[in-house]
Parts: sequence; C-alpha cells; structure tokens
Amino acid sequence: METTERELGEEKEQLLREDRRLLGRLLGEVISEQVGAATLERIETIRQTAVRFRRTLPDPALAGEAAAVKAELESQLDALPIGETLHVVRAFSYFSHLLNIAEDAHQNRRRRAHAQGGSPRRPGSFAYALERAGKVAAASLLAWFARARVSPVLTAHPTEVQRQSILECERAIARLIALPASPGRDRALRAEVLRVWLTAMLRLSKLTVADEITNALAYFRLTFIPGIPRLYADLEEALRARLALPRAPWLPPFLTVGTWVGGDRDGNPNVGPETLELAASEQARLILAHYLEEANLLGRELGLSARLKPVPREVLEQAERSGDESEHRRDEPYRRVVSGIYGRLAATAKALAGLQAVPAPVAERPPYETAAELAADLDLIARALEEQGAGLLAEGRLRALRRKVSVFGFHLAPVDLRQSSDEHAAAVSELLARAGVEPAYESPRCARRASRTRRRSSASSASSRPRPGRRSAWARRRCRST
Repeated sequence: METTERELGEEKEQLLREDRRLLGRLLGEVISEQVGAATLERIETIRQTAVRFRRTLPDPALAGEAAAVKAELESQLDALPIGETLHVVRAFSYFSHLLNIAEDAHQNRRRRAHAQGGSPRRPGSFAYALERAGKVAAASLLAWFARARVSPVLTAHPTEVQRQSILECERAIARLIALPASPGRDRALRAEVLRVWLTAMLRLSKLTVADEITNALAYFRLTFIPGIPRLYADLEEALRARLALPRAPWLPPFLTVGTWVGGDRDGNPNVGPETLELAASEQARLILAHYLEEANLLGRELGLSARLKPVPREVLEQAERSGDESEHRRDEPYRRVVSGIYGRLAATAKALAGLQAVPAPVAERPPYETAAELAADLDLIARALEEQGAGLLAEGRLRALRRKVSVFGFHLAPVDLRQSSDEHAAAVSELLARAGVEPAYESPRCARRASRTRRRSSASSASSRPRPGRRSAWARRRCRST
C-alpha cells in the first residue's frame, strides 16, 4: 500500500512530538528533583487549566465554559505564595524556550529532508528566490550583486534580554536534540536542562557598555563569523546551478554586518570616545585571533609536496619570501606560504590590537597594511591550487577564510555612530570653519537657505533629483555664495 502524503506529514510531526515530550519530561524531572514533587504537580495543574482555557476561548458557543475556566486559572494563580510564583514563572518560561528549540531542530530536519529528497524549492530558500527571478541573463544577475548592499545592524538590546550563560545552555540543548536518540544523549540533555534551571534568568546589576560590547562580540563569534561564509557558499552554489555555470561564482561582499554597540551616543549617556575605541579594539582582537587560528589550521591542511607534482612558480617565489626556512618543510611550498601569512597576521594583530599570537610565528614578518593585502595572498593560493589541478583543496577552509576577510576585514564590523543632530551639526560646523570652507555653517540664514533648497529639490522630478549628499553640498555652496 502506498504511503499517503498525510501519513508522511504525520510521520514527520511525530519526531517533533517526541522531542517536545522528551524535553518537557526532562524539565519536569529537574523541577521535581530541585524544588519538590508538590511544586511540579501545582505547575502541571496550572498548565492543564491554561490549556483548557485556550481551547475553549475561540468558540463563542463555549463562552460560559471559558469564563469558568478563566476564573479557575485566576484562582490557582492568586493562591500562589511569592516563592511558588517564581517557580511557576521560571517553569513556563523555560518550557517555552525548550519548545522553541525543539521546533527549530524540527525545521532544520525538514529542510535537510527536502534537500536530500529533491523536493520542490521551498519559499525562503536561495534556489526558490532565483527561480522567481525568471529568465534573467547570467551577466545581469551577477552584476546585481555588485550593486547590492545588505547590512543588518546588531543592537545592544538582544544582549540585554538573555544572559550568555542561558544562551550557551540552549545552544548545547539544540546541538544534542539534533543527535540520534540514545541514553548518552538523553543524559547530556538532562544535564543541560538542570544547568538552565539552576542559572538565574536575570542579572542583579545593570550591564555596562563594556559588558554590552562583550556580549555583542559573542554573537559574532558564535553566529556571524562561521555562518556568513556558509550563507555565501549556499548562494553561490545556487547561482551555479541556476545559471548552469561550470563553477560557483565568487560574489562581491554585498552582505556585511554592522553594529551600533559602543557607538550609540544618542541612546546612552555612558557612550563616548573611549567606548568607541574599546569596541573597535575588541572587534579587531576577535577577528584577528580568528584569522590566526584559521591560518594555523590551513597550514596543516596544505602540506602538499613539490616532489610529487610541480607547483606554480608564484607559489615557489612566495614560499622563498615567507621567512620559513625549516628543513622539514622545504618541499612544502604552500605550507611555507601560509607560514608567511601567519607571520604577517601575527604582526598585524600586535600592531592593531596588542594581541600576541599563539603559537608564535616561525619568523618575524611585516604587518599587513590592509585586509586587501591578506586577501591577495589567500587568492594566490586559491589560484595556484586551481592551476595545479587541486582546485577542490581551495574549497572548505581556504574559501571560507577568503570570504571572512572580504566581509570582516581587520575591523569585523563597522560601528554606527548614533548622535543628536545638534552634535553632528556642531562637528560639521567646526570642520568647515577650520578648513576655511564655511565660517558660519550653523547661522540661521545659512540654515534657512539650505532648507529652501531642499524643498525646491524635493519638488523636482525624480529623474532630475540629485542625490542627498550632492543636494546638501549644493545648498552649502549657495549659502557661501551669498
């Protein structure tokens, strides 16, 4: 008998139900163990009453029953002493978190199943979006990415809501729930649920700006740095398949990540030049430390011997300039090139962020002046591997590192400066006055003329409207001329 689509859907949902039951059971066991079976029973009674209220509420025919259940629920909650109330709130909060983790894991499972089964493209996927683009010429589609700019900006607010210790527990639970069921996995899950329950949800003290910077960097370390190269790789592979290209294209860095943590002077009186300097230096330390680690690992991967197959001349020349004279690596030019890159990265990290490389480089090298110089060295390795017929080795870690350099540079993320417009106007006025361009930028007459100019410009046709930056400059020139 053929399996119906409905049966397949029920089978898929069964896995989600099993995950929900497992996490709910583990949380219940932890609560019973830590605060007592009576408290767990009270929490469960409240939960069942809340479920009955939710089920009766939407049906007008059950309005009377809904009102009675609501009164019952209110009575149960009102009877709670303050200590019990805290346990109930924490139990429901963590139960909600665990359900969200189970649903996320299920969605990831479904996406993998769709990809492996060759199912139709799903909305939200790159392949689906490219299909919706229609029969756009390859050159036009690729040129669009050269013009595009997408830059989500991280604020401090998400880092204020949840503690990093709680997030770490939840990430561990997400990794474990995705593994095949086993007694060892379930025991590890219980340990993480226990750790969550025994960790306070809220801090007793307010975060400082330095704390916010540290928490924001955790999002980069755990999410953006590893995730963005994978995002680019998925899109480039989708473009290769959609456009029938011989290989995946290398897209320009149209997608970057910004932050205003450490630069929000308008929203936080404690933010000043010193916090901006701290944010910039800590960001540089994080990304440079990551590059050093990746370069160290890359060198281990590229121990290709020149005795087994000829190596492109530019690699041999770069290896001679690397400063790596170890006899053990004389026939491994790629590794020597990476050794030289590591040496220059170590010098860069020390110069820009005061970061000492571990392990120490084999030879002192000058620092990179720009991230583009590092990118050029990595591109050289990728080209040479392609030329040598080992292009597959240019994928993986090397391609991901090249992408990270193109997106994050040596600064990790641009910091948005949010400031009162009065402060901006005062700064611009001082700059223009000292440069001898405009001695009275903030004078009322100049401001009125600039305002009238903007109104005239906004009334003109869209085709002839100047860009905002040019319009402001034109207004200032008109003001200076009078």
